[in-house]
Amino acid sequence: MRSHLQNIREETFGLRQIIKEFYPVIHHVKFENSAVLLDINTPEIYQEQLHNIG
Repeated sequence: MRSHLQNIREETFGLRQIIKEFYPVIHHVKFENSAVLLDINTPEIYQEQLHNIG
């Protein structure tokens, strides 16, 4: 899976395509904190989210 992750591209649907390929072996984990669902695709959004959390 590591090589798949290293080759993520938005043009090929990014992580969605990898999840589709590996869905049968994915284990679901429940989290109480919704922060794990943040969409942080760019450094700017990452910094904004860091500011919002802190």
